Order: sequence, then C-alpha cells, then structure tokens
Amino acid sequence: KATVSVLYWVKMNKLLAVFACLVVGVLCDEPEHIVLGMGCFFKAKRAFEEANASGKLKLGNIEQGYAGGFYKNPDFLSVMRGKTGHAEVLRLTYRESEQPLQGIMSVFWHGHDPTSQHIQGDEVGSQYRSIVLYETDKQNATIFASLSAFLAESEVLEGKSKIMTDVLPLEQFWPAEANLSVIAPEVEKIIKKEHEEFVKVSRLEKKKKEELIEDLDPSLIEKRHLDKARKEEEEKEKADNERDEKEKEKQDKKDHSESNSEASESSESDKNGESDSHSHTDDKEVAKEDKNNEEKEI
Repeated sequence: KATVSVLYWVKMNKLLAVFACLVVGVLCDEPEHIVLGMGCFFKAKRAFEEANASGKLKLGNIEQGYAGGFYKNPDFLSVMRGKTGHAEVLRLTYRESEQPLQGIMSVFWHGHDPTSQHIQGDEVGSQYRSIVLYETDKQNATIFASLSAFLAESEVLEGKSKIMTDVLPLEQFWPAEANLSVIAPEVEKIIKKEHEEFVKVSRLEKKKKEELIEDLDPSLIEKRHLDKARKEEEEKEKADNERDEKEKEKQDKKDHSESNSEASESSESDKNGESDSHSHTDDKEVAKEDKNNEEKEI
C-alpha cells in the first residue's frame, strides 16, 4: 500500500506540474507588438500581408500608423510634410510561441534597404526612414540577433558604409486615419504641388544668391564690366553697319534713278532727230515734184 501511495503521489505531482506549465505558458504567451518602419507603409503592409497569406508568417493585426517623432496626434498630411519627426510605420501583433520575432525581422531586413537613410526607392523623406521600435529588452536582443544573421547571409553592405536603421524603444504609436485609402490620393496631390512650389522658390533663391555672389566678387565685377563694354561695342558696330547699308542702298537707288532719267532723255532726243530728218526729206521731194510740174507745163 505504501508503494502504491508513493507512485500515486508522484503521478499526481507530474500531472500537476504539466498542468502548471500549460497554465503558465498560456498566461505568459500574451500577444506582443513590434513597430517597424521600412518606407511607405502602404507597400510595407502589402509585403507583410503577402507573407501572412503565404504562410511564411503568422501575424495578428497589421496596423498602419506613425511613430518616432515629437508631434502629438499626427495625421497623414503633417507626416508627409515632414514636420512631425514621425516615420510611417506598421505595428505588428504576434505570439512568440506561434510566430517568433526572428522570422518577422527577417522579412523586415529583406523587404527594404536598411543602408539608405531617408530614401527607399523613389520615396524620399525622413518619414520613410528605416526604423525598429521595440517594447521589451528581449525584443531588442532578438532584433540585433536577426541583424547579425541577415548580414551573414546577404551582401547588403557590399560597397556601402553601414546599416542606417534606427533601433529604439517605443514611446508612442499613433494609429493612422481610418479613411487613409480615401485621403491619401488628395494628400499626395497637395504634397506634389507644395514640392513644385518649393523647388520653384529654391531655384529663385539660388539664382539671387549667385547674383549676390557675383556682385561682391571683384574678379566677376571686372569681367562683367568687360562683357558689358564688349557688348556695347558690338551693338555700336552693328548699328554702324546697318546705317552704312542703308546709305549704300539709298545711293544705289539714286544712281539707278539718274541712270534711268538720262536714258529717257537720250531716247527722246533720238526720236526728235529722226523726226527732223523725215521732215527735211519730205520738203526735198515736194520741191522736186513742183519743179517737174513746171517743166511739164512749159
């Protein structure tokens, strides 16, 4: 009986131990969050949704939002303007027992260029920077372990200086607007127009600055004076040539007119000479005819 009692007690303790482990495991396996920024959060969300759908990852919620800045209650427009210090980020919900953070970070490192600061493809701005915001020290350790694994298996640093990703503790995550897909196109139009105006003003300011530098540079001042004098001389020479051409054209017209007048007078004189000659011949013929008539009468 004593032996049976001991075996029963051991068996019951084992069952209790297993049950305790299960309870503790469930209680300890609470959902965790990691906040990642890897460029435009529309593209980033699509990448994680595809990984989720393919079974590569097993995530809970994938939320778009803003983090890492100094401005409270940011919105899409203010973040796009780059005035809040926030980055476009995703907050991913996961359970470590179902989806280890290491796998999430692998998708993160391979899904963008962590060596580029404030630039991801054609997206430029501090809101597109590479950033990881963690909640626990354990997450922080996993982040750097995943980075070491990523660098060991990739050539991302080939020809580049270093990883530019910010790894910081999360202070506040601000969820994005519920109607983000509706307002995003309008906001992008506003940002594009503001950018064009900024570029236009920047070019004008650059031109004014260059002109100011020229005004203050002695060598450029002398060069400008020489250029001005040369230009004035060229303009004067051009005006003189035009005046000479006009005078020549005027003289040619005058000479041509006089030549035509002399030719006309000569032609008239020739005509008068022929007329006088014809008249003299006619007189002779009349006199001769009269003489013949007289001789006939006699």
